[in-house]
Amino acid sequence: MIKIHKAKLEVLGLDFAESEIKQYKLGQNMYIKRETESGLFSHSVHFNSEASSYNDHKERIFNLALALRIWFSPNLGFGCLFIGTKPVQTALLDGFRLPNQGYKNKKITDSDRKYFTPIYDNITACLNEHRAKKTFSRLGRALGLFNYSYYQYSHEIKFLNIVMALESLFTTAAQEVTYRLKINLSNFLGENSAERMRIYDTVEKILNVRGPIAHGGKPEKDKIKGYFEKNPSNFENLIGEAEELLINAFRKILWNSDTLKLFSGKDLGKYFIKKAINA
Repeated sequence: MIKIHKAKLEVLGLDFAESEIKQYKLGQNMYIKRETESGLFSHSVHFNSEASSYNDHKERIFNLALALRIWFSPNLGFGCLFIGTKPVQTALLDGFRLPNQGYKNKKITDSDRKYFTPIYDNITACLNEHRAKKTFSRLGRALGLFNYSYYQYSHEIKFLNIVMALESLFTTAAQEVTYRLKINLSNFLGENSAERMRIYDTVEKILNVRGPIAHGGKPEKDKIKGYFEKNPSNFENLIGEAEELLINAFRKILWNSDTLKLFSGKDLGKYFIKKAINA
């Protein structure tokens, strides 16, 4: 087996808030480093550990890319470098970005670490368990679908992956899936009645587009308020809205240990019922 001496994840879309800072420690044996002052890949994540094979680092790299997208910015670009006893192996992890969004640099601060590290650790634990058991995991499936959405070079398929991830997290029964998703997601993320109503309306708009696409048709224009009229980039904006809801849900779930346990257990349906009654 190849002995990997170094794994480096090159990151496009991150920058440090303080210009004099060259490096941030993200967690144990992991740090993000400014490589150059300018250029395509100006930052990279380094691991201070060795691995016995390419695959040992590969899963860790994918987990890290997922955590970076969830916490810092969904529009990060990645390139990956594995250096071992054999010639360098590279893996392109760039993924699909919406054309009208591009790379939006996220300024990271030292305080970001305390939020990022537990999110990365929880993603790693969740996905490792999901892969090992090879059984249903609500959160593991949603994380996988979110990750897959970056490797789909089709707006429609990317959109469907994101919506399926939301459904995996926020629907707990096969009946009234659309209604459950609107109610459960808005109650989970909304801090007040106005915000819950805004999220409810956004999810309704998303689902009015999702249904026809998933079932081989085209969205009815009068239902989606112009999302396919005159300006096709409106669909990209809708994908961005769906992705933002999913990322905000991931952040809330992965940051709080009680919420993480809830979404990993069997009492989620009861929790949503209580939230709906008290909303």
